[in-house]
Amino acid sequence: SAKWTGQCAQCGAWGTVSASAVPEPSRRRKSGIRSGHSARRSLPETAATLALSSGPSLRRWSTGIGEFDRVLSGGIADCAAILLGGAPGCGKSTLALQAAGGFLAARPDAETLYVSAEETAAQVADRARRVIEQDCLHRLHILSTGSAEDAVAAVDSHRPALVVFDSVQTLAYDALDSAAGNISQVRAVSEGLVRASKSAGAASLLVGHVTKDGAIAGPRTLEHLVDVVLYFETERDSELRVLRNSKNRFGGTRETGVFVMGDRGLESVPSLGEALLGERLAGASGSALGI
Repeated sequence: SAKWTGQCAQCGAWGTVSASAVPEPSRRRKSGIRSGHSARRSLPETAATLALSSGPSLRRWSTGIGEFDRVLSGGIADCAAILLGGAPGCGKSTLALQAAGGFLAARPDAETLYVSAEETAAQVADRARRVIEQDCLHRLHILSTGSAEDAVAAVDSHRPALVVFDSVQTLAYDALDSAAGNISQVRAVSEGLVRASKSAGAASLLVGHVTKDGAIAGPRTLEHLVDVVLYFETERDSELRVLRNSKNRFGGTRETGVFVMGDRGLESVPSLGEALLGERLAGASGSALGI
């Protein structure tokens, strides 16, 4: 209380309240706040103004998948953290692996790391031989583990240019007392993987599952941890797969990519109208196409 009182407001006892002096802020701290001199000296020594930041501009690397690159506004940007969500079985892992292979083809001096917590290394390698060019396979490293600590250690060890984590719901930190897929695990895993990738100078592609209502499983803040959020969906009663972005720090968010699953993985569909017309019955009369 700022004024004298004889009775304690908590227990009602008399004579138990004692006075205490509130320390006054030091003159040095006051002057530092007023002048701004101390505030400027407290900035990190590594911070630089925009005029002094003369590094190269942000580069984008093509994956060779036309529709995928278009949704990403030109390809995978340096150190970009990309979240790819979709329902089970829609082709997320295949698309991620194809993107990694195309990234290797565009950068002959780079290596990629594929961390799988859902499949064995042999299963991933078998699919990689089908969707990735043979001369790029020796630069693709595969790690099968459910430990987020092992995944982070692999990123620090290999220092890849691109790393794929499949998936954020099946990786877990051993130090956390919760199961994989728990909200606390998903957030901690995503934060740790993105931080490790950016520290190593690598772009990252995080595969995630969606809930019944179509949202990426996990806390809503998960989307704020990454630079790009992609949703991969299958069209009902159709072979078409649709890729759209809901967040893109490197471009627009109104692009949509269309794919169809083929013998060698996902194939881009550059002309949606022709694909839809191809599903019509031959010789049918009175049909109309609406988009």
